[in-house]
Amino acid sequence: PQGHPMSGKPLHGPNVWPSEEELPGWRRTMEGYFERTAMVGHKLLRILALSLGLLPEHFKEDFCEPMLFLRLLHYSATKSSVDEEGRGVYACGEHTDYGMVTLLSTDENPGLQIKLKDGQWIDVPPRKDAFIVNLGDMLERWTNGIYRSTPHRVINRTGEERFSAP
Repeated sequence: PQGHPMSGKPLHGPNVWPSEEELPGWRRTMEGYFERTAMVGHKLLRILALSLGLLPEHFKEDFCEPMLFLRLLHYSATKSSVDEEGRGVYACGEHTDYGMVTLLSTDENPGLQIKLKDGQWIDVPPRKDAFIVNLGDMLERWTNGIYRSTPHRVINRTGEERFSAP
């Protein structure tokens, strides 16, 4: 918001919303979803701290004003064409996420794959009303590799559109 200490800094600024007439209830719905997802993320940080043998509040101070993003992604119906060496056309190429964790809500169309330590790619089955949790680069660094960032990609084998909200 205007007047916030981070206002005007890179990657910070006001959201641009469609008008209420164009998309009734959209802003209220998305802000509510964003708030509830942020609460899940903070609870997940407590669980991660406990799993590391730390106090549940260990990460709290570092995430008083976290940089949170909500992206609404649309993958086209174009089928991916990937050869055995991994060359070709992807819906989204291999990458890791730079933050602490990513909570991913997706539709019922498959396509997400994660890379195992041995380099093998496996499909992540879509699940309605569930989050897929990708661990990020920040978590890997902060835990000195105890937790590893999740390499992932999206391959469209169905020729169907796909939607996700990381």
